[in-house]
Amino acid sequence: MRTPLQLPREIVDGTWYTNDELDRLGVTRAQRRQLVAPHRGVYGRRLPRTLLEDIEAVSRVVPDDAVVCGESALWLHRLPHLQQWSPSPRPPIHLLVPGQRRIRLSTVRDHRSHGRRVAAMPVEGLALRVLSPPALFAQMAPHLSFLDTVILGDAVVRWRSMWTLDHLEAALVPGLPGVVQARRALTHVRPGSNSVAETKSRLLLLEAGLPEPELNASIVVDGTWLAFVDFLWRRHRLVVEYYGVHHFTSDRQRRDDLHRVRGLRDHDYRVEELTSRDLARPAELVARVAKALREQEVALGL
Repeated sequence: MRTPLQLPREIVDGTWYTNDELDRLGVTRAQRRQLVAPHRGVYGRRLPRTLLEDIEAVSRVVPDDAVVCGESALWLHRLPHLQQWSPSPRPPIHLLVPGQRRIRLSTVRDHRSHGRRVAAMPVEGLALRVLSPPALFAQMAPHLSFLDTVILGDAVVRWRSMWTLDHLEAALVPGLPGVVQARRALTHVRPGSNSVAETKSRLLLLEAGLPEPELNASIVVDGTWLAFVDFLWRRHRLVVEYYGVHHFTSDRQRRDDLHRVRGLRDHDYRVEELTSRDLARPAELVARVAKALREQEVALGL
């Protein structure tokens, strides 16, 4: 068995090199056979283990003004996406290149900017910039269902986000592919949502004709703050809370939930609690909230 050749100390784990860089480091052809190529013309001691590493590797051989977009940008911004990134098999990296240039790599899916200025932003740890969330909403809208487009819009303007509905509107420039569908979805996007499940629940209630709730609203009684709540019909003194998995996997979270709900009920708020099981039975979910609204109207004389 042939003993592996010693690589220069400069070839470190988790860093990627072009052929020119390997030449300057004096790496021979025999030594290069011990390296792997995550992208054509890029070499390293191993394949990328994260999306950040994969983008950093490909940045060595693509134009400096290439912008991460599409599914790759969704992952980086932690926005809702249709599939998870995995190191094996690694999905293609989505890049947008201004002008008419093409990136001819089998590991890259390139996109056109349609002659428009690209709204991109830096991301820590990456040499390439990334499409901004509002611009990403505009880019992805033609490729998503109406529901998934609203979900994405809600995620961009989610609770405590730096982005607003005005940012989304400004990204939908005339002539952009899918702009009509995106504008229609935008009329259903609301700031303040905090999860995909909350968006789905809200749309179910609105489709059934129920009044629209406030999202992640603050409740203050006699100058004392009680809670932020997922859905609030303030006039009806009705709160609906959606409990995701994390509400049940942490003892502390569950105690906090119980304390919060107890405090709301002590101040005469009705609280209905939902889980994924309720969301899987939409008719029952809608009927339950509708019943609570009707009963509150009677109780409060609305």
